[in-house]
Amino acid sequence: MLAHDATEIWLYALKVAGIFFWAVALALVPLVLVRRKEPSSTIAWILALVFLPAIGTLLFLLFGRDRVRWPAKRKRQLDALVRAQLEEARAGVGDADRVSLAPELSSG
Repeated sequence: MLAHDATEIWLYALKVAGIFFWAVALALVPLVLVRRKEPSSTIAWILALVFLPAIGTLLFLLFGRDRVRWPAKRKRQLDALVRAQLEEARAGVGDADRVSLAPELSSG
């Protein structure tokens, strides 16, 4: 009797996991379509997500995403912020009492 209950629990858990991976895989398909990659790569990812949802989801999350774009975007935002702060600092200092921002470079 106990083995029968355990089998039912495992079957139920597998069904829930299958539904979960199908939902995640279908949610990832629009992300695959939005990426600017080769058409053959896009089709391969979609096929992997549809026909092998668990494996395709894990592989796409590990290898298919563009992880370089976000750090590069953040770096551009920070560079713009630093440039704006430097311009503000330079504008605040008058020409007569102008202070070098990098004194170790000007002493050479």
